[in-house]
Amino acid sequence: MTAPGRNDPCPCGSGLKYKKCCMGKDQARGSASPRGDAAPGWAFSLSERASAIDKLMRFARREEFREDWRTAFALFSGAGLVTAPEEGIRKAMDSEMAQINFISWILYDMDLEEGRSFADLFLQRRGHDLSPGERAYIEKALAAHFRLYEILEVRPGEGFTLKDLTSGESVSAHEKTGTRFLTQWDVAAMRLMDYGGGHVCIDAGIIPFKREDKTALLNEMAKLRKRTGAPADASFFKRIVPMLNHWWLERTVNSPFPKIVTAEGDPFLLTKVHFDVLDVNALRRALAAADDFDREEEDTWDWCEPHPEGGRRSLGHIVLKETRLILEVTSKERGERGRRRLEQLAGHVLKHRATEHRALEQAMKEHKPQAEEPEPGIPGLSREEKQRLIREWLDRHYRRWPDVPLPALKGKTPRQAAAHARSRPQLVDLLKSLEHNEARGILHDGEPYDFGWLWQELGLDREKEVGR
Repeated sequence: MTAPGRNDPCPCGSGLKYKKCCMGKDQARGSASPRGDAAPGWAFSLSERASAIDKLMRFARREEFREDWRTAFALFSGAGLVTAPEEGIRKAMDSEMAQINFISWILYDMDLEEGRSFADLFLQRRGHDLSPGERAYIEKALAAHFRLYEILEVRPGEGFTLKDLTSGESVSAHEKTGTRFLTQWDVAAMRLMDYGGGHVCIDAGIIPFKREDKTALLNEMAKLRKRTGAPADASFFKRIVPMLNHWWLERTVNSPFPKIVTAEGDPFLLTKVHFDVLDVNALRRALAAADDFDREEEDTWDWCEPHPEGGRRSLGHIVLKETRLILEVTSKERGERGRRRLEQLAGHVLKHRATEHRALEQAMKEHKPQAEEPEPGIPGLSREEKQRLIREWLDRHYRRWPDVPLPALKGKTPRQAAAHARSRPQLVDLLKSLEHNEARGILHDGEPYDFGWLWQELGLDREKEVGR
């Protein structure tokens, strides 16, 4: 049987080139029998899988299909549809992952003619040249398709427990390489295939997304199904693979700046309100007598208000510099409100000079970070001691967290949100994000922080809430 070329995608579906993945193991097997690399219950061996892909690729690369490949690549890469720089799209599509996703789609999913794919035509014309195992692989590949999943559990070097975000069902999938770059609570479109005997693998296809894009992706898919009247079946998911790739390109190459709002729901806008001060001492006395201005340091105050759920929340910051007062807030609306409040409180000694607004995205682009200095170490502190100090700091931080009002929970504390059925899903998603950020970052040069105790503290059954 013909083996894949050194630079071909590895038949195991890892996303790597054959020479960087399974070529060494295949060479070591040497004269192994054609079925010698098949696990119990598999419908085909890895060798039969590799030879089936090779024969199918040779068929699909015939001159008669040249224009079909060009059309398919334009459709898959979103030519004229994806609003991202052409150079960025080209680089993204040159990645091995994107190439493998494209190949798997064009071979098994793309409607080439009258609802048939390359694989369908190949079985019709050349199926007699295939061994039973080779035919079994192609038939199973035709039955497989991309779907959107959330990762519930990662088993390093082995695979994942996944939740189908359309059906809600959980499935265990075998995959080695993906466990190196995907973490718990990641969201990705994956192509799962039943190899036989209950052995489900991620076969030649992973399109990763940002976790915060999950809701938007599901909403877009739901809108498309409603618009077309299509059920969430294999045919629907095969048709939308190019759209999934477009969404990935949009968020990878031309990732939009996140939409941020204040607790009142107003757009986040860095705002400074400037006043001339006619009598500095009179202004200080007025601020000292006001309940909604808390003095922090000399000539600096925090503008606060009572929180509906208890405690106080900060609305802005005030700095007095000689004869100039500056109010800094995070929205246009708060700037206007703060100006009215200061003029009500001390309008006789204040004169409004100017109000300036600045988008956070622009401020970040213009910011020139200073050269980073080496992180100061603590003499004699071992790695274990450093880890212990970090854990203790995280423990102190998260012990307070359940009783802190959070904008993400519409001003409720996590403990209050846990007690209400309508707000509990937002809390669960927030806890997932905490765990996801910790696992994704691994900023502490060690094991990610264990949030298990926090779920218990809030009275949440983690296994039940995450839908395992």
